[in-house]
Amino acid sequence: MAQPHLIKLVIIVILLIIIQICLESLYASRKSEGTVMKSTESNITRRPCGDIIEIGECQPCTAFDVKSRAIQACTINGNKQLVKCRKSKQKFYKSCLIVPWIAERNYWIFQVFMLIVAIPSWATVWIRRRRLEEQARRRVQRQIDDIL
Repeated sequence: MAQPHLIKLVIIVILLIIIQICLESLYASRKSEGTVMKSTESNITRRPCGDIIEIGECQPCTAFDVKSRAIQACTINGNKQLVKCRKSKQKFYKSCLIVPWIAERNYWIFQVFMLIVAIPSWATVWIRRRRLEEQARRRVQRQIDDIL
């Protein structure tokens, strides 16, 4: 059986990771609400308007949006975000780099994969250590029996 303190440590680490992810997700969603940004040339919008306000989150473009080129922001990297000009209140899409829910999904896929790799690795090391300790105990026992 595994050592109880080691199991408790693993559970605590997993809980801390989950708490950290929840806090980061909560902080990121609150931070992005109503953010005011300067529009830059890299956004490639035909509506230069100075300050822009983010209305929606970054979303992946549909296949139709990319093929039809109806939304110019979709041609850059396949993602779009609804924004509006601060002064003129005109709404349009700008290109964005990372879709939050896709990034979070990829993060969880990575974490699950690492857990799948870590558990058998830990079990292998634990079993090997037990065998080596048993071999060492037998050697010491043989040496003691030889002396007596």
